[in-house]
Amino acid sequence: MTKLFISTVGLLSILVFLSPTPASAQSGDSVCYATLNMNHDSIPMSVADLIAFVRLLTDSTAQIPWFEADLTGDCVVDTADIRKVCDFFVYGISVFPQYPVPTCCNPDIKWVCCLFKRGNVNGDTADAVNIVDVTYLVSHLFQGGPPPFCREEGNVNGDPSGSINVVDVTFLVNRLFNGGQEPPNCFSGMPF
Repeated sequence: MTKLFISTVGLLSILVFLSPTPASAQSGDSVCYATLNMNHDSIPMSVADLIAFVRLLTDSTAQIPWFEADLTGDCVVDTADIRKVCDFFVYGISVFPQYPVPTCCNPDIKWVCCLFKRGNVNGDTADAVNIVDVTYLVSHLFQGGPPPFCREEGNVNGDPSGSINVVDVTFLVNRLFNGGQEPPNCFSGMPF
């Protein structure tokens, strides 16, 4: 397994240097290449890079070369790029039609506030889901309290309309006190 990982990393490193300029680039356009080397350790596409990427995508103050993370090549860094990395870890380099991935040098960033399970309505840094979140949600819905820290976290039951209502309170209470269903992931198709 270690040899396979090392040879994959070696292959990726070689591809970074041999990749041609994409034919779609017109003269004068800036073309950069996404390799997902987010922690700058010279080993692209590692688990450490995935962890660094997820952390950075929640930090709107991060100043990094974001093109490194645009693995879909659509000039937008978002959860689709996280999915692409997860696919890479499952299926290998074949998930990329071309690697490194050609992209623009200044992609748009879609900041993420909810990465895993929903329910941390008050946005505490421990990402804990508990009675405080129930109280926060009830206060918001019935007493004019502040809205959830992150809209996706407040939509506890994952309603596709994105609405936050008494159904979310019921869902959360049922989960915490009756062993009910776990809240769904914030993004469908994510493995965590």
